[in-house]
Amino acid sequence: YNYIELRQELAGYDFRTTPEALKKAVQSWAVRIGVTPNGVYLQRMTAKWGSCSPRGRICFSLDLLLESQEFQALVIVHELLHLQIPNHGKLFKSLLSAFIPGWESIRSRSPRAFCGSCVRPDPHYYLQLPSQGLPLQK
Repeated sequence: YNYIELRQELAGYDFRTTPEALKKAVQSWAVRIGVTPNGVYLQRMTAKWGSCSPRGRICFSLDLLLESQEFQALVIVHELLHLQIPNHGKLFKSLLSAFIPGWESIRSRSPRAFCGSCVRPDPHYYLQLPSQGLPLQK
């Protein structure tokens, strides 16, 4: 897809949130968790909601914009926690529970996987988080 084609396709979506609102949510959660991703992207993903690469790049599915803020927060926190903890062990689940109490019931609403690798994100959907830390200066 080129940028114009993708924008035309997205025009038919009934978004619950905007890419800008998702960006703000990622920034806010990153500050709360104490992490700084190397890049945050939105892209077409059909099998998972998000991914975190070993280099600290986080990708979110465009479909996440169609979900509730509660579900978005779970996916955001899940991927941001992978910047500190690469697996889904007890520590990961404990931290996820601390940030998103009741996450298991929120998670059970979707059959789609949460994690995977983000090989080549589409640069047109880069959310442009600052490279020198969060939050953005006003």
